[in-house]
Order: sequence, then C-alpha cells, then structure tokens
Amino acid sequence: MRRLKVKVVGDGGVGKTSFLIRWYKENFASEDDIPLFPGRERILPSVQDPFFTNMTVDQVSYLLTFWDTICGADFLKFRPMEYEETDVFLVFFDISNPSSFQNVSTVWVPELKHYMPSAPILVVGNKTDLRKTGDSPDGMITIAKGRELAERLGTCYCESSADTGDGVHNVIHTAVGLAIQNQTPPKIKLNLKVFKWRGKTPKILQHGPEPPVLSPPDPMPQVKVLPSTFTDDMKKMYRDESGNSDIKLLFNSNNHPLTAHKLILSVGSAVFRDFFLNHGEEVELSRLLSNADSCSCFMTKENKANTGKKSSTKDRLHLAANLQNSVSNHQSLSLSPNLERKSKTGRPKNCLHFNNSVSGRAFQHVLEFLYTGSPNISSDTDEALLTKVMSLSHRLRIPWLGQICENVTNGESYLIPSMVAILHKERSKIVKENFVNKPHFSDVIFHVKNTIFYAHRAVLMARSEVMAAMFGGGFSERDSLEVTIKVTTVRSFMVLLVYLYTDTLPSDMSVGDFRELVVLADRFCLPQLISVCENAIVDLIGAEMKKKRMTAVNCNDIINLLLTGQAHNAPQLARWCLYVITTNYPDFEACDDFDLIKGDNRRHILEHRWPPLSYLKELEEFKRKTGRM
Repeated sequence: MRRLKVKVVGDGGVGKTSFLIRWYKENFASEDDIPLFPGRERILPSVQDPFFTNMTVDQVSYLLTFWDTICGADFLKFRPMEYEETDVFLVFFDISNPSSFQNVSTVWVPELKHYMPSAPILVVGNKTDLRKTGDSPDGMITIAKGRELAERLGTCYCESSADTGDGVHNVIHTAVGLAIQNQTPPKIKLNLKVFKWRGKTPKILQHGPEPPVLSPPDPMPQVKVLPSTFTDDMKKMYRDESGNSDIKLLFNSNNHPLTAHKLILSVGSAVFRDFFLNHGEEVELSRLLSNADSCSCFMTKENKANTGKKSSTKDRLHLAANLQNSVSNHQSLSLSPNLERKSKTGRPKNCLHFNNSVSGRAFQHVLEFLYTGSPNISSDTDEALLTKVMSLSHRLRIPWLGQICENVTNGESYLIPSMVAILHKERSKIVKENFVNKPHFSDVIFHVKNTIFYAHRAVLMARSEVMAAMFGGGFSERDSLEVTIKVTTVRSFMVLLVYLYTDTLPSDMSVGDFRELVVLADRFCLPQLISVCENAIVDLIGAEMKKKRMTAVNCNDIINLLLTGQAHNAPQLARWCLYVITTNYPDFEACDDFDLIKGDNRRHILEHRWPPLSYLKELEEFKRKTGRM
C-alpha cells in the first residue's frame, strides 16, 4: 500500500478544518465499517491532528494522510516543518473573502514553491453554497476568476462546499490524481558502479530567495460597557438631593418625616398606583394599612398645623377627596401649555400621615426598596423590624419585597440578584406604560421638532449631571416649564427618555440610531449610555462584516463613525474604527469618504496599515527575483 501525504493550507476561517471534517465523516459514517485502527475509539480529529483514509486508484491502494494547518502567529515559524514529504498541497480560499483569494498568489503558493518546489498544488475555492443563498455577499469570486488564478500560477482549480458536501469528493480525487502523476517510479540500475570524485568539489544546491513573512495584525481592540449607574442614581433620587419630591410621609411615632415621589410609589406599589393613577378610593388605602394594626391614613398640606390630631372617617374621606382633586389638577396642569411651577423651596407637597401603627423605620426600608430594588436588609436585621417590613409589603402589594425578606430569613440571599433583575424588567414595563412621555405627575415639557415630550425633573436630574445643572443651577431652564431640544430626532430623544427612566434600550435599533444616540448621550454627559452604544455598533457592524466583505457603503459608514466617536467622547468606537480601517486599508482607500480622514488619523492609518508597505515592497522584490511578476 502506497502512502500519500495531503497538506491543507490557507487563511484562517476559509473552511479548511470543516472540509476535512466533512471528508472524515463521509469516510467513517457507518459504525459497521472496519476501523482503521482496531481496538481504538474513533474520535473526530481536532484542528491540528492528522488522520488517515484509504483510497483505490487504478487497482492500486493508497493510504492518504491528511494534515491540517494551524493559523496564528505562534505557529508561523513551525509551519514549514509540516511541509516535508508532502505529495500534494490543497490551497484553500473563501469565495466570499477576496482577501483570502489574494493571499493564495501572494502568500501561500510562493511559500509552498519555495519549500517544496516539486510538489503539485491544487487551488480550492470553498463555501460555494453562499452563491445559492439569497443574501449572498457582494463581490464573490467567480469560477472564471479561480481558474484564471490557477492557470497563472501553473496549478489546477476546484471548488467545494464543506457545508453541503458539494465538490468534496472531486477535490480529493483531483488532488490524489495530481500526487500520483507527480510520483516518479524508482529506476532500477542493473550495473552498480562506484563513482569517485575526481578532485572536483561537489555542487551545493542553493535555495532561491525566501518569500517575505507577513506578520499578523494586532488584536482587535475590545469595547467594554461601563457598569450601570441606575441604582446609584435612584439612591440620589431617594435622598431627594434635588428637592423635587412631591409627597411627604408623616409618622406619629417620633419618626422623622420622609419625602418621596408619587411616580416611584406608583411604580413599586399596586396600592399607590391604583390610588394615584386610577383614582382609587382613599378608604381602600386606609383599609389596607389598617388590616393588622388599625392604621389610618389621611391627606393634609405640608404646612397644616396639628397633623397629629385625631380625625374622623368623614374628615379622612374629605381629605381624600381633596387629594384626588389635587392629583387631577396636577394632571390637567401637565397637559396645559401654561404650567405653573413653584420654586424648589416653595413647591407644595401633599402629605400622607400615618398613625402609631406604622413604623417610620420600617417604611424607610420599604421606600428604599421602591427606589433602588434593594430593601437594605440582611441576616443581621432585627427580626421585629423585618416582620414590620414584610407586613407593609403585603398591605401595599409589593410582593417582591416580601419574597426578598423571606429569602434573607431563610439564608437564601444568593437568590436576591436574580429576583432584582426580574423585578427591574417588570418595573420598566410599568414605567414605560404610565410615565415615559406621559402627563402623570410631569413637571416639564420638551419640544423636539414640533413633538411634545412629558418628563419629570426628579428623574432627569438624578440620571444626568447636565440635566441636574440645567434644572437646578443658574440656567434659564430652572424655572421654565418648557424646554426646546435642537439638533436631534424625535426617535432619538424618545430612546433617551426610555434609557433615563428604565436603563434599557429598544431592541430594534440600527447603526444609524445608535450613532445619533451617541451624540445625544454626549450632550447630556451619559458615558455609560455611550459605552452601550459603542458596543452595539461594533456588534452590528462586526456581524455584517462576517457575512460579506467590506462594501463602499460600509467603508463610508465606518469613516463617519470614526469622526463621530472622536467628536462626541466615544473613544472605544474611534479606536475600533481606526483598527478596521488600518486592517482593510485597500478597501477604504478606494471609498468616497476616505478624504475625510485627515491629520493624526491619516498619519496613524498610514503608519499602521496592514499589510504594511514594507511587506508589499518585499513581496514585489521577491516576485522580481523569482520571475513571478
């Protein structure tokens, strides 16, 4: 049985290993086959492991050894060591990747002819199944181009698809045929003679010039998303640092009063949401708060005297009606273009006054949970306090708080993070349905391209330093009820509001949407949002680049993203764009917007372009010396 060594080479990602796996499976598809190595388990070969198959050609049996190639800088020096005793080389390229096609003639074939000049070469165009798909990439290599390249290199050409198996057998049979034709049968010499050197120095065979070595490009820069600041921002809102709270909670048990926002109470508690938004009866709130402790609640003004004075049911109902009128009036004012808003110190607040049955300390834990999603309790928390918190969560219909308290009691605090994540999704849905661009409790109106957006200063000031300065500093917007936002789109501003209120973004955004959002996020000093946009842009463009080669449209988009990133504090995006441009320099040099790259950007790209100019010059010199121009 004769042995033939088949070596597969080509750029990374062209399908070499997939091709070999396809051939391996087709040869060992049935478990009834006689194993090549009896007693050994058949294991699918890894990338670098050779494997064997049998083939009979013209009644002659051959044992074929298939050798894959590991791509990477670490194996660059050792690659030629695997070329020895190779009977035929398969040089693969991806028909959807012109760069891999170009490297056949500039890298692989020159290298093989240098180290193994007598071994035949078969050029293989892989992934032909992409031609049949509806979303086939532009600029794919045609069969005519492949044959033209093979003819120019003095080799043969075949095509295959490792995915569908088309052409795999033809490639193997063609390669074996070339190897057999290249083998010269040993000559039998009948008359053996001993030759002696007659004073002549034997000739030393000189190798030709070595082909230049193309070093791999630098690794692609990674884009990191900054940690969310949502919880910390909600803590600022909980502490009422901006003084925009609109309700005060009073307790008779010598507890300090608490301030809060109706928006937060409505989002976290079904009882408060029904009362504030759906005009639920005050007696329902009173009944729920007095289930176990006969607690009463009533509404009064912040400046009303004798808040501890006992009130009758009639008085409480009257005060509840006043609250409903107050809420309704607030909503109607929000809808009015002529809103009136008092200053920070003189802004009126409604009050909820609880009797001795409600602990202010327990309610403080409840309130912190409503703002941040965490009740700030642990296994060391006083058991009596924990019981009061759980009771309040039940009466105010805050089920997640009660469940978290139970987990703490049972020593299952490790479940809390996953519960908080689910809670955040549920609250985000409630916020978007009731408060994002809704007039409920709103105290500012934005005008964007003739479109009105309702918002809440407390949320905006907690989430954005620029918004905090705008509404809390010495700017004209401080006492203004209406603000006009220029140089942005309606969709981008709506997405910004969704992010500020929920820390989430819509799932149907395009690269253009994220680019506009980067500009808006920079305007309002939101670095975490910028990093989210940077990561999304890189993922979207990276996925598109994997499907097809760089097009003129993609090149122009990346150039404009580079300029956007540098102008609007998105350094990760700018670095990534520079990397893509330098590693795809020929494609970008030919696009229309390449002239927009100037100054330091142009110098950086020319200095770090890949393949580098030095390599291209060495390659031209190698071709000249070897007559392969």
